[in-house]
Amino acid sequence: TTAADFASFSSLRLSSKPFEVTSKFEPSGDQPQAIEDLVRNIQDGERFSVLRGATGTGKTFVMGHAIARLNRPTLVLCHNKTLAAQLARELKSFLGNNAVELFVSYYNHYTPESYVESTGTYIAKKSSVNEEIDALRHRATRALLERSDVVIVASVSCIYGLGMPKDYLDASVSISNAGQNEGSNISSDGELASALSAMLYESEQDKDGGDSDMLRGSFDVSVDEAGNEVVTFWPPHEKMPVRVTFDQQGISIIHQSTEEGVLVELNELRIFPARHQLTSQDRLENACAAIEEELS
Repeated sequence: TTAADFASFSSLRLSSKPFEVTSKFEPSGDQPQAIEDLVRNIQDGERFSVLRGATGTGKTFVMGHAIARLNRPTLVLCHNKTLAAQLARELKSFLGNNAVELFVSYYNHYTPESYVESTGTYIAKKSSVNEEIDALRHRATRALLERSDVVIVASVSCIYGLGMPKDYLDASVSISNAGQNEGSNISSDGELASALSAMLYESEQDKDGGDSDMLRGSFDVSVDEAGNEVVTFWPPHEKMPVRVTFDQQGISIIHQSTEEGVLVELNELRIFPARHQLTSQDRLENACAAIEEELS
């Protein structure tokens, strides 16, 4: 990994919404002093500060106020998923207008492969992925790429690699109703379908035109009653699919489905890959060439 793998992030245009505590309660007791001390230590460059308190004394509330005062994107690390979910829920109640996202391991269970030497038995890896938690991981990634007012509450799984950030960001595609968004060449359903395939979305085959059977990370191409080409796809971070309609000039309308069955019109949309583990074609070709050379 080099600095070039993160270079694309310097060109991101993040929303500049400030952090804001929305709780109806005000700091009391020794909480105001704790907030002042934490903020001052961080502003003075102190690497470590310890906030001590018994259960129920408002430590998370103090941290919410400290985050808002410092107005910086924040990573909160927890030692297990249960505590991470609890902290994310509490911080979301304090920072209601900001992006508080959860990033934890998406495995329901994971058993690594093993070999029992005494019996000569090989036991294959077994795992089960929780799709809802995977969606939350993608929501956290999207928030980091679109906003500056972000708090990510994570378990230690966040230290493991997800691929190159540059590859993930460069693979994303921006579209607008006019089809002329900067950096986007999408003007037909075929081009959007090809872009979705490159972002590891899976094509739905033999569909009856509804969204009910569609899965996250998939897409479908169809024709509406007016004869317009329609591409329906489900971003992994969204609760419902997105519907893009094309006319002869390009994209005519972008609709976001809701859980109530309502279609909300969008002026523009940035589409992120269906999976975090994404490799660019150049990187793949270089890796293949290096492997062939090593084996020769």
